[in-house]
Amino acid sequence: MAQAQKTTRNTTRKAKPEAAIVETKVTEADAAEIAMFAEADAMNKKFDADRDFQAKMATTIKGCSSNTQKAKPQRKMLRKIAKMHDHPGTGLGIKRWHLYREGMTLQDAKVTPGLTHLDITFWEKNELVTMVDCTDAEYEAAFAEWEASKPKKDEEAAA
Repeated sequence: MAQAQKTTRNTTRKAKPEAAIVETKVTEADAAEIAMFAEADAMNKKFDADRDFQAKMATTIKGCSSNTQKAKPQRKMLRKIAKMHDHPGTGLGIKRWHLYREGMTLQDAKVTPGLTHLDITFWEKNELVTMVDCTDAEYEAAFAEWEASKPKKDEEAAA
């Protein structure tokens, strides 16, 4: 009786014939659009990787956690990165090097999670970045912004 039953356990079904696949030619406009989307996808992946790396640095390195600005802005914290020279390739904070940009201030680095202003000052001492002091107009604008963001006291509001 056991031999009379036929098993279909490891058998395969015959595939149905597929419809013929029609190949179409890719025009130059289509190729350019495909390349543009591929480039945008690569940039998004890099942005996501940088964001994830910054979050990891913020949790693992205490100095890389974001700090809020409470005190009056100082001129030295408003100094900007004028030029980033080539990094030697090993050590000296190479892991976070790609997160800093020209035009970023020390204050920006301090309040951004995953970055620290100490990296920039260290690189400046090792001549990897060139810093430029803030102008009087930039300082006055930052001071006015800080003044506007301060909470008003009750007696000032009542007057």
